[in-house]
This record gives sequence, C-alpha cells and structure tokens, in this order.
Amino acid sequence: MTPQSFRLEHQCSQCGAPVELDESDRILDCPYCRTRLYIHFPEFGTYYFPPRIDPDGQCFYVPYWRFKGARYFITKTGTKSGLVDQTRLAVPSFRAFGYTLGFRTQTMKMRFVNPGMSGRFLAPELTKWHVVRSLACLPVLSQKAKARRSMVFSAKTRRRWWRLGAEHRRPIRVKNERNYGGECGVSPIFVGELVSLIYAPFFLDGYQLFDALSGEVVRNNGGLDALLERLGGHPTVTASFLPMICPECGRDMEGESDSLVASCGNCRSLWTAESGGLTREACFFAKEEDVETDLLLPFRRMSVTSHTLVPDIHPGGVPSPEMPGFDPAVAETGPTILWAPAFKIRPDRYIRLAQSATHNGHALPVTEEWPEGKRYAVTLPASEAFETAPIVLQSRNAPHGVWTNERFTLRKTDLVFVPFQRIGREYHQPTWGATIHENLLRWGRGM
Repeated sequence: MTPQSFRLEHQCSQCGAPVELDESDRILDCPYCRTRLYIHFPEFGTYYFPPRIDPDGQCFYVPYWRFKGARYFITKTGTKSGLVDQTRLAVPSFRAFGYTLGFRTQTMKMRFVNPGMSGRFLAPELTKWHVVRSLACLPVLSQKAKARRSMVFSAKTRRRWWRLGAEHRRPIRVKNERNYGGECGVSPIFVGELVSLIYAPFFLDGYQLFDALSGEVVRNNGGLDALLERLGGHPTVTASFLPMICPECGRDMEGESDSLVASCGNCRSLWTAESGGLTREACFFAKEEDVETDLLLPFRRMSVTSHTLVPDIHPGGVPSPEMPGFDPAVAETGPTILWAPAFKIRPDRYIRLAQSATHNGHALPVTEEWPEGKRYAVTLPASEAFETAPIVLQSRNAPHGVWTNERFTLRKTDLVFVPFQRIGREYHQPTWGATIHENLLRWGRGM
C-alpha cells in the first residue's frame, strides 16, 4: 500500500501569490517573494473543499475525519504492522451525507479553514479519539490475504465481513472493539499518524439537499430541520503561521517543506513549534571515525522509566537480568534508553531500525559540534516516537502482548543525527550494521 497525500491551495500572506502545499508540509515557502512561514496546528489540521456551486452563498460544511498513519499490533504471536488511510463522517446521526469522502481527498485540492471565510459549519459529533478507537477494530490480514479479499455487507445485521478467497466458503466476521483486544490479544499502537478534519460543502434548495462539489442531489433521509438548527460558526481549531526567524539571533532559518524542525545556520540551533511559539530542540551528533558521511539521519534518544521489569534487549542502556549487579528494584524505576527514528519509513522497517538503534546506540559517541553533511528532515515528533516503546521492548524471550504505553513514562528526549554512508542506492551505518534503501526514505516522505 502506497501512502497518498492530498494537496492544499493557499495564498501567500506577504504577496498574495498562490502556493501549493502537501498534506505533510509544515514549512510554507513562497516561490515569488521567498517568504518562509512555519505552519502550526494546536491539535489537528482543519481543511475544506471550496464549493464549485454556491447559490447565494448558502453553502454549509459537513465535517469528516481523515486518518492516515502506521498501525502496529502487539499480539500473542508477534508484532504486525500496516498502514491506515481512511475518512469517516464526523456526524453519523445525519445519514444523508456519505460515510466517506472516497477519492476526493486525492483528486481535489483543499484549503485551510480561516475565520474570514463565508458559510456555516456543522460541529462534529465524533471526537478524534472515537475515530482512533474505531480504527483499532479493523482486522490484521497478511499481504496475500489483502490482495484477494473482498468486503460484503449484510443489510440485516449491518455487520462487516471479510471473504478471503475460494478456499474460505464462509465469511469471517470481524470482532467488534469490545472483544477484539480481549479475545485476540491485540493492542493497537498508532505511530506518526496525520489526523485532520475536512469539511465538505453542501447546500439546500427547497427541500432537496445538494452536493456543492458535484451538483448532484444527495439522498435525503429526513432530519433537515434538526440539521439547520445545529449549523453554527467557524471551527476554533485553525492553522497559525509563524515567521521562520531564529528567536536567538534573528537570522532566517532553513528547513525542508515537510520538516517539523527549523534550523539556524548562524547560531547552529534547531527549533520546533509548540503552543504557538518556537521552542529550542536539544540536538547532538553521533561521530563515526574514518567513515565518509553522506547523510545524517535523525533519531530520538529517549530516557524512559518503566513500571515493570524490562527484558534483556540492550546491554548498554536497558537493565538486563544477566548483567552483573542487576537489581530488579532499580530496573523497575531506573531510566531506560530507547532509540527510534525521527523520520517516517515503512512500518516494518521502522521497528527494525528502532530496535537496531536501541541495541547499538551506545556504541557511537555523541557531540554538540555540527559536522559537515546533509541533514535529513525530522518528520516525526518525540511524542510519536515514544509510542513505539512497547514494540521496541519486545524480545524473543519475553511474552508478547505484555507492554502498553501506560507502563512507560518519557523523562527526557533529545535529537541525535547519526552518520550514514552511501553505498550504491543504500545508506549504511557501519557500527550499527543498519542499512536503509533510498526508496524507503523517498516512500516515507509521503506518509
């Protein structure tokens, strides 16, 4: 499954020129006046489709939740991973609207919701966490099964079924959220997800409800009076644009379009947006002797405290029962050093790279001196990298399904750029023995 991103239309606040952005872009770079702005959302992105048909400005907007990201399941037999990319109606009580947006997010351009736009908005009934919990119920199938599955809906029971092929004559019922985690032992973990609220335009003409994008009449199931009563003002969650000026020295900062971190080449500092302002990011660089550095990949080095016994996976930073002087009491409360990539790649490769970095991260000395070499964009925040702690701590000798995020506390995190050497079309880290293909990095930029 290849990730698909939607496109955004925006107007430069400095010169008014049109600017096109990708869904994952966090730095706006105007190609005309060279204005650079950092795009920050307090919780999630809010976008809307500009209506193609708007009689007398009577359009109103219906919310849909969009969720795209990597999903992991810690089961009794191991860890399974996959990608989720879905849109769902945020007001399920009004069944006249479509359940999803379909391919519109991939074929039509959107805009940022702003307080000055015309129209009324329908407030969402479902919160972001309702959508996340509902996505946890989806089944985990092998790649072979995914290629030949087909979905069948039962009109009487309204249950979802999966048919896996000719060898399965009976459909397999998907267990609901209540027993899916209990009976199957599945604990879903979402990493690097992009959650956004997308508003689709509709309008009323007499007693008929129309789609303002296609002009088609929407099937009306009643309840239009209640719908009109609930129409309100603009959403409170909107994007804020911060100038890309270093708070420390006042120079212009740099950064790739999808980078969460802006860098200042003058005072050599990294900055990220938090609570509507820029906050300095602690940054270090790993040193590799006698190796030519072609690319510096960012990793999150996290100091984590666990409330349960940590298994033997990392003799350098994680307490191990086989280590001399091991004290279980200290292992329960002492810090555990975990590493995780601060960039997005394919889910299965992400976990393997995180486990390799956690095992061998202590083998490379770190310094605050900025070396020569290209720095790869930081596309994953520390909070999302911390979500992988239960998966990284899985070992072959430990029972599966025993780690949950509630058992870990993130004490401290910093950013470490690790040198990789290019060999052919792959980037290699000699000390860690880790290799990343350039196509994986390119593929991850679209997640």
